[in-house]
Amino acid sequence: MTDTNNHKDEEKLIPEVNLSADDQIIWIGLAVAALLFLGLGWTLFSDDDTENIQTVDTEFIAETEEELEPGSATAVVDSDTSENSNTTIKTEVDPLAVQPVADRFPGDITATRSGKDVTLTGYVATELEKTQAGTAIQKVKDVTTVNNQLVVLEPLAQEVLTNQEVAKPQASGIGTDITLTGSVANQTEKDAAATEVKKIEGIGTVTNNIQINAVDVINSLPQVEFAIESSRILDASFEDLYKAAEILKDVEDKTLEVQGYTDISGDEAANLALSQNRAEAIRNYLIGEGVDGDILVAKGYGETTKFAAGDTPEDYKENRKVLFEEQ
Repeated sequence: MTDTNNHKDEEKLIPEVNLSADDQIIWIGLAVAALLFLGLGWTLFSDDDTENIQTVDTEFIAETEEELEPGSATAVVDSDTSENSNTTIKTEVDPLAVQPVADRFPGDITATRSGKDVTLTGYVATELEKTQAGTAIQKVKDVTTVNNQLVVLEPLAQEVLTNQEVAKPQASGIGTDITLTGSVANQTEKDAAATEVKKIEGIGTVTNNIQINAVDVINSLPQVEFAIESSRILDASFEDLYKAAEILKDVEDKTLEVQGYTDISGDEAANLALSQNRAEAIRNYLIGEGVDGDILVAKGYGETTKFAAGDTPEDYKENRKVLFEEQ
């Protein structure tokens, strides 16, 4: 019996454990299997946990985006901002939130956003519209800088009317719609003025309220210059007088008074006579250029009317003039 037990002790894998070699092999196998099972279970649990985290984050993003209002931040996923998780939440500014604000104003306005900076391009009628659009965009949440490049159309149209020699030119409007006023000598000039305004980039509709008024056009020409205390017309004035004659050739069924005025220097009676002579000199020149004399009446008013109230040389010059008035 003693020899048998000693032989079994020699066959044990772990002598300290009071089990036979066969029993020890069984228990070791069970231990290895348990370790393998625990390792596989941990891996499965980790994958499920990551999937659950992603699902929760995705639901949170969706709910957050639904609650956001125009102009607020938008929730987005950035997978590169954290080492400890696959998804994190950050915010960025909605790049489209500024356009609905711009659309509330008249004109053709485009709002382009880059981060917190907004650039406005397009066309509006007035400086006020440009300022108001820029101010409204500046109030949008998270906007810090507004680069207002809106083109104002009114002064551009006004410049065209001046170049077209429209008397008393005026361009006004709302948005890209412009209305024209002033006076021209005939229908051809009226149509031409509107045609040139329509060529301006950004112009929408053009309403042509320009009047055909020969008197306004002639009175808008530079004043006739005379020799000192004389009715002799200076050479510098003949070009403009010729323009006046061409306009008056088309005037029919009207009587126009050619009015002469002087400043207050000198004798009042002498000034009255001088103004009469100057008015007659203008009338004679126009008749010589082919204008019907029956439509022209010359009359001097001397120093009876002050167009400028001061006593400076400029004021005196303003009071020495010849005007036309329909009777």
